Amino acid sequence: MSKYYTGIGSSNSKRSKAKKYNPPKYALEMATKIGKKLETKGWILRSGGATGMDSAFEKLVSSKNKKIYTVDNFDFSPKNYDFCRKELESVMDKGYDLDGYNKYAQLLLLRDVNQIIGSPNMGDFMIKSRFVICWTPHTDYFKADIGGTRFAVRVALKYDIPVFNLVSEIDRNRINHWLGNT
Repeated sequence: MSKYYTGIGSSNSKRSKAKKYNPPKYALEMATKIGKKLETKGWILRSGGATGMDSAFEKLVSSKNKKIYTVDNFDFSPKNYDFCRKELESVMDKGYDLDGYNKYAQLLLLRDVNQIIGSPNMGDFMIKSRFVICWTPHTDYFKADIGGTRFAVRVALKYDIPVFNLVSEIDRNRINHWLGNT
């Protein structure tokens, strides 16, 4: 059985008010190193193809060792769509309604579930990622009210999947040690 992990996080934004949510250079560089090292250990990356953290994780990983879940390749089969919708709604903030998002944003959020659980059209449905590595400025994923990464992280936590956030000094030091950067 394949070993999957999820590498995700904030994307680079050109909007000035969102600059604080852009991943810093150290996180992008770490993500690229993590992706490459995990590939050499036989791990398969799941990510989303967005600029920023997703792209950094994907950068040096060969196409055969990554599954990239995008809006363009989203599986609209009832099995996947209904499952993703149910999972997403189970972790959304009170007062949020998926139908309140535009269709594109809905698909971005729905594919976040696939990044954690897999997708029928990718051949890995219900094979959970063993861990998530991310960079998001939020460390309390249940209080944060911005960013799609929080929903993917919440799905992971619902399934008891460990999450390592590179914004956390503890997680970052642990990963740097594993990378041999200490």
